[in-house]
Amino acid sequence: MYVGQTIKPVKELPKTPKSSGKYVDLHITSARYGIIGENDLIVPYEAKLDVSSKEKLKKWSEKRKVVSKLQDIVAKEGYD
Repeated sequence: MYVGQTIKPVKELPKTPKSSGKYVDLHITSARYGIIGENDLIVPYEAKLDVSSKEKLKKWSEKRKVVSKLQDIVAKEGYD
């Protein structure tokens, strides 16, 4: 779904380490879904993340459980 000019360089970053056998994760901050993995299937949508205020961003993050999703990812993968 994410094919714009902004995401293209980001999607290329993991390819070099992966090609040398290293494990690399890519997670995306989605305006609609919060944190998603690079291979997660999603329904196409048109939305932009409103970061005009700390309060709006906090409300968006809480609604999509961003912090707990990131904590789960870190725990599951054993990141430090």
